[in-house]
Amino acid sequence: MGNWPVIRRRVRGIRFDYFRWSGVSIAVPPFRPVLLTLAAAAIAGTALPHAVEAEEVLFSRDIAPVLVQKCVTCHGPDKEKGGYRVDTFSALNRAGDSGEEPLIAGKPDQSLLFQLLLEPDEDNRMPQKDDPLPVDVVEKFRSWIGQGCRFDGADPDQPLSGLIAPAAHPAPPELYPHAIPLLSVAWMKDGRRYAVGGQHEVIVRELDNGSLVQRLTNLPERIHALLPLGDDRLIYAGGAPGRAGELGIIDLNADAGSVGPRVLARSHDTFLTVAVAPGNELLAVGGADKWIRLIEIVSGRELRQLTHHADWVLGLAFNADGSRLASASRDGTARVFDPANGEMLAAFRGHEGAVFDVAWLGDQSMAASGGRDGKVRFWKAVGATQTGDVGGLGGEVFKLRPIEGGLLAVCADGGVRQLNAERKIVASWLPKLDAASAVGFHAGTGLWMSGHLSGAVAVGRIGEAEMRTNCPTLPLP
Repeated sequence: MGNWPVIRRRVRGIRFDYFRWSGVSIAVPPFRPVLLTLAAAAIAGTALPHAVEAEEVLFSRDIAPVLVQKCVTCHGPDKEKGGYRVDTFSALNRAGDSGEEPLIAGKPDQSLLFQLLLEPDEDNRMPQKDDPLPVDVVEKFRSWIGQGCRFDGADPDQPLSGLIAPAAHPAPPELYPHAIPLLSVAWMKDGRRYAVGGQHEVIVRELDNGSLVQRLTNLPERIHALLPLGDDRLIYAGGAPGRAGELGIIDLNADAGSVGPRVLARSHDTFLTVAVAPGNELLAVGGADKWIRLIEIVSGRELRQLTHHADWVLGLAFNADGSRLASASRDGTARVFDPANGEMLAAFRGHEGAVFDVAWLGDQSMAASGGRDGKVRFWKAVGATQTGDVGGLGGEVFKLRPIEGGLLAVCADGGVRQLNAERKIVASWLPKLDAASAVGFHAGTGLWMSGHLSGAVAVGRIGEAEMRTNCPTLPLP
């Protein structure tokens, strides 16, 4: 630090170096030279070294990933600290409550966003409540602004998570040291194989003997939803809470050397539910970012976003002809939309607390929803008026699946109940397992499967009292 006087002190066992310059003291732990460099540059009014000036900085490659990882949580659709958002390129350029321009093309030192990256005061520096960005990352911002704040994407209103090139996910453990909650299960189209979501993978097994068929990898940390698509494809939705969401399609017949799944959508927070319209041309996905996205399966094009919910979207279901989409949310409502134009047609508010799932019944004029209040409530899709409810289901109702003449409900006590359209419990399966967190149903065979927080599954068949609870799931020691 040249001729700067240095005073060393220890605070709570950590040595701090105090550098004094022009009447200003800067305290820096020796293992955080980055903060010292940034703070000194800010106080002295000098620029950082132009280490990467010659190389073009790309927004999608160099800037957007940092914003998504470090900034969107506090400056995105869920929270707008200071009235400022960074979840799209358009929002990034709009001033917040201060009224100061966040970006001035060609002038990083006059851009508020860049100034806040250099701010020596931890209470004001961005990102807050986190380590300062490394010098090389800050320099990328300086260079990008200096080069004119160029946008290399197609749509400035697209969420930044969709701009980022996919990175390879970590490999799953060869053997899991212990069971983990099963958040998703699904039957393959043939009814002889089942799939369960693991950590960064989906595992496919044979029902008859439990033998391992495939381990499908390069997937998000958690798989919250699985649906079969045709004979040998699976749609998955999941992510990492508070960090990333991913929706994609897995081809079970892909070559072993293929790069992985076909990713259809990404978000700054995890996806929790997915539904496919009849005909396999359109799907809907929702999650912790509160939005519902409608996506063409073949092209991967996002058609529209439905932003009516005020909290997590936990359940989605298309009706039999695909003309209506129902949703369930932690905001305490279930809603009905026209997917053709995105119009909200009805909002059911009869639950006491979060609504976890939703399903269509019979002639599709009726819907049912289950939630934290421990009831399945039946209501008219037009007008959203309740016609009845069923309680005594063993606690919260986490998942619903339509079946001929009624539906299946899986609940907090681990039980699976069959309800008919007359709102009666006609069958109950009560495996000695903990809360059921996932359900799959195969219409051709009548087989159902419930996934549980203990990592176990239960398998049964409509019309039969017996069930199995010994089907293997994740590879354990």
